Amino acid sequence: MSEVIDATPSPLKVHRGTPLKISEIAQITRREYTPIIFLAGDVKSGKTTLLGSIDDAFQFGPLAGYNFAWSETLVGFEERCFESRVRSGRAVADTPRTQPQEGQEFFHLRVRKNPSTPLRELLFADMSGEFYERAVKYATELKEREFEILPRCDYFVLLLDGEKLLDLGQRQEVRRDGLTFLQRCREAKLLRSETVLQVMVSKWNIVARRSEAEQETCRNFITSHFNKTALLREVEVITIASRPDSESQGIDKLFGVKEIFPRWVESVLPILRPTEYNPMKPIARKMFSRITA
Repeated sequence: MSEVIDATPSPLKVHRGTPLKISEIAQITRREYTPIIFLAGDVKSGKTTLLGSIDDAFQFGPLAGYNFAWSETLVGFEERCFESRVRSGRAVADTPRTQPQEGQEFFHLRVRKNPSTPLRELLFADMSGEFYERAVKYATELKEREFEILPRCDYFVLLLDGEKLLDLGQRQEVRRDGLTFLQRCREAKLLRSETVLQVMVSKWNIVARRSEAEQETCRNFITSHFNKTALLREVEVITIASRPDSESQGIDKLFGVKEIFPRWVESVLPILRPTEYNPMKPIARKMFSRITA
C-alpha cells in the first residue's frame, strides 16, 4: 500500500503590519542597536501627524537622504495617513487620534542611504495624549506600562501645540503641563542623562502666519522656560510643521523634522557617543598625587 504524501504547503509567516506592542519590539532590537524615539504630548499636539507625515514622505522618494527599505508596521502607518489623502473623501487633511485603549504602540522603519550603506532600524513610541494628561495630574500614572520603555529611549520628544501657544490663556497651561510632566519623569528616574531631550513646537505653520514679533514672542516664551537652567539638563527646542496646509507659504512638509531625522537614524549606543567630559581624568590625577606623596 503506497504511503499518502501530504502536499499541503507549510504556512507562511505574514506580518500583520499593525503597530507593535512593547512585548513585540524585541524581534527588532535584538537584530542590532535600534534607536527609540519616545513621542509625548497632549491630545492633538501632533504626535500621530508627525508619524503619518514621515510615512507619507517616503511615498515620493527619500527623506533627508534616506530611502525606505522596510517596515513591519505599514498597516499602522497607512491607518494614520488615510484621512489626509484624497481617497478618504475629506475636504481637509486630518489624522485619527491614538486611542487610550490602544496603550503604548511602536512604529518601525528600516532605511538606508544607498545599496552600499548598512540598513538602519528605527522605532517610534507613540502614546495617547490621554496618558500624558493623566501623568500630568497624577504622578502614579508614570508607573503604568506605557512609560516603562522610556529609560531605554534615545530621544524623548515632547510636542507642544504651537497653535495653543498663540493664545495667552492656553499658553500658560501648555507651559505648566510640559514642565510638570518632565519633572515627574525626572523624579521617577525615567529620564537617563544619555537620553536626548527635544521640545518640539508643533504646527509652526500656523504661528508663521503671525507677525515677526509674535513669532519671536512665542519662541522666546518656550526657550525661557524649557532650558538647561530650568530642567537641569540639556534641551533642544525645535519648531516643526509636519503637515502644513496650502496657505503656509515658505514652510514645506516636515519643516524642522528633515534636519533632525538623520540624527535619529544614526544614533549609536550611549557608551559609544562622544563626550567632552571624562570623569576618570580627575580621579586618575588624584590617585597619582596620593601615590607620589
